[in-house]
Amino acid sequence: VLYIPAYVKGEFESQQKIAVEDEIRKIITAAKSITRRSGNEQLAKFSEMVSKAAEKILPKAGVLTTEEFTRWAKRCKAVPSEIKPEHAVRVMNDYFAGEAPFSSSKHREDIPDSFIWQTVLDLADKKENVYFIANDGQLFKAAKTVSNVTAHNTLDEFVESPEFQKVIEELTTEAVARNIARAKRILP
Repeated sequence: VLYIPAYVKGEFESQQKIAVEDEIRKIITAAKSITRRSGNEQLAKFSEMVSKAAEKILPKAGVLTTEEFTRWAKRCKAVPSEIKPEHAVRVMNDYFAGEAPFSSSKHREDIPDSFIWQTVLDLADKKENVYFIANDGQLFKAAKTVSNVTAHNTLDEFVESPEFQKVIEELTTEAVARNIARAKRILP
């Protein structure tokens, strides 16, 4: 099961929105630049069309990127993990104490990571094994301290791990067996 902590979802969606909006603004700027550089009627019409289309979609970019992420999460059957009230208490205790994943006491930049970490700890309390992918050094380091949490720096590293490969092999074998059984029922 893929769990998506609320902070991860928020970070991803906001970064996508900002990046897409920036690119659309570049399109608008480039289209207007074509109009300034050339008096060609065909180029002028093209740049006006592009500029109007980009200006029309710009306000929708945030909604569209959020919808895209939501569809992806649904296809993956991902489970969103919400921020719980008790997370705030634990985050603030860790913040003042400098506990993992904080790099030091009162290090404000680590607050979002600490909310992610609280979700991981909740999962580790309920699940036998948690596989956590974190490219953040402090989160990775914190994950290494929990016995039933296996940390990976990248998705590729996780996919290449023996545990993942074993599960993929089992799923493939199971799917092939089901398909053979279906084929036997269909074929005389």
